[in-house]
Amino acid sequence: MAFCHSFHSNRRREDASQRISLDMWSMSLVRRGLFGSQNNSFLVYFLNLRFRQFYLVWVQIFYGCMKVYLYKILHHHNMPLYGTHNSCTYGSLLNSCSCVVLPWVRNQSLTITEQLEKGIRWLDFRVSFSKGNVYLSHTYLMEHTFTSVMEEIANYMTQHPHSPFLFLHLRVDFNDRANQSMIGPIVQDILSSYSSLCIQKDELDATIPLLQNPTKAKILFYCADGTLSHPCLFASDLMPTLYGWDAGSIDAFEQRLLNMNAFCSAQTQPFLYPKERMIHFDYSSTAPLWWTDRQQLELMQKHTMFITNQRPTIIAGNGVEDWIHLFNSSA
Repeated sequence: MAFCHSFHSNRRREDASQRISLDMWSMSLVRRGLFGSQNNSFLVYFLNLRFRQFYLVWVQIFYGCMKVYLYKILHHHNMPLYGTHNSCTYGSLLNSCSCVVLPWVRNQSLTITEQLEKGIRWLDFRVSFSKGNVYLSHTYLMEHTFTSVMEEIANYMTQHPHSPFLFLHLRVDFNDRANQSMIGPIVQDILSSYSSLCIQKDELDATIPLLQNPTKAKILFYCADGTLSHPCLFASDLMPTLYGWDAGSIDAFEQRLLNMNAFCSAQTQPFLYPKERMIHFDYSSTAPLWWTDRQQLELMQKHTMFITNQRPTIIAGNGVEDWIHLFNSSA
């Protein structure tokens, strides 16, 4: 109450000071003969009143605009980046006879272009081998090849040359490690053909926080598990990450989330950005993904404020269109 009283008292003193200044200004105009004789008090009063109203209106407009501008700057600065788990599991399976497994395979419904338009910056690619080509996969092979998806990203960046750079985690899928020796050379050729889009190892300044890095229309490729190699492919994980794929239950994942600092601090592998944090909503069980995605969405809704206050650099998960609005009011 004392603070409010002091605030309003200060405002009244400021308003009185402004009125005195305006009165002195108008009287000086009279003395200089701009409004005629000093006896013309009505004209002086009228002009003084109108100017005062004009002045106060524009001060209020300016103050309101500055509040909105500063809020947007601060809000944007604190906003996390967004990512998609198993980014290329939209569309159809390569083997249409396997469609019965789609409820356990499809993590995303948006195409890569739609994800980028949604503001996605972190992509999760798993690749497998079939009939001389490399396909995106999630245990089962999807219909899109690594070449076709790279072409899609390249076209997007050509059309949006000022788009921020991407992070792409590229690795051989768990189900196809036996074909790693055949996948490697094909991936290397594809990466070499798109080397102009790749952030080179000698170009990356990891001392610049990701949210402040101004690089445009480039891709930072990395492989955390060593299943692939290339001069443009960073052989390191990106940052300490809270994940849930091995949590065992949604309750266990929730407890891990609430203790994320301890969980992330215990990770000791090499990181490109060891001081930053990522939250990866990749919890899964034997249930179909539509059920575990619903559980994770409820978890996000329940702990939106907690997650926001942790200020993670990246938040990633399934079905990005269902949850991105929780952390991004402009999405």
